[in-house]
Amino acid sequence: MLFSSSLKQLRLSHNLSQTQLAKKLNVSPKTISNWENERNLPDIELVIKIAKILDVTIDELIIGNNQLESKLIKDSHSSFCDTVMAIVVTLYSSLTGMLALVWILNCSYTENPDRFISRA
Repeated sequence: MLFSSSLKQLRLSHNLSQTQLAKKLNVSPKTISNWENERNLPDIELVIKIAKILDVTIDELIIGNNQLESKLIKDSHSSFCDTVMAIVVTLYSSLTGMLALVWILNCSYTENPDRFISRA
C-alpha cells in the first residue's frame, strides 16, 4: 500500500483531521495534504513521530512502500555525504591553521634564532 493511502487510512481510523495530525507533528495541514496526495514524503524523523502518534510500527509505514523506502535511503546517503564533507572541511581548516603557525614560527626563528635558544 502506498504511504499516502496508509497515512490517510490510519489518520481516519484514529478520528484525526489533517489539521489535528499536523498539530501533533508540528507541521502545517498542507504538509499532511501533500503526503496524502502523493506530492511529497516525510523524512525519517517525521515517520517515527507518525508511527508513535498513529500507534503503528515504523516498518508498517515504510516496508512495501518503494517510494518512501527510496527517499529515506537517499536522505541517509545525503546526510552521510554532508557529514563526510564537514569533517574534510574541518580537517583542512585545522591543517591550514597549523601550517600557518609553523610558517610564522619558522620565519621568526630565521630572523632571530637567539630568541628560541634557552640560556640557563
